[in-house]
Amino acid sequence: MPVAQSDRYPSYLCRECEALITDAHGAPVVGFNVGIGGGFMLRWPGGEHPDLIAIGAWVWIGDTRWWATEARFGGTLVLPESAGPHD
Repeated sequence: MPVAQSDRYPSYLCRECEALITDAHGAPVVGFNVGIGGGFMLRWPGGEHPDLIAIGAWVWIGDTRWWATEARFGGTLVLPESAGPHD
């Protein structure tokens, strides 16, 4: 689905596609802000794992790896693998 153009995040994932993200084992996962002051957390709606507070995390849509993280001024976003840390 098309997204609004962003100079800061030129290739972020739309909200509808964010709803499709999973962990490496295929379990659905959702990104959240920890609080009003920022921070990023992953939550597994099915309870497969405890919540994970991190700078960001690798997530998948099908066979494609993406980087989920906190947006600069709040909110969360999912970016292409090339935008994540080099591991």
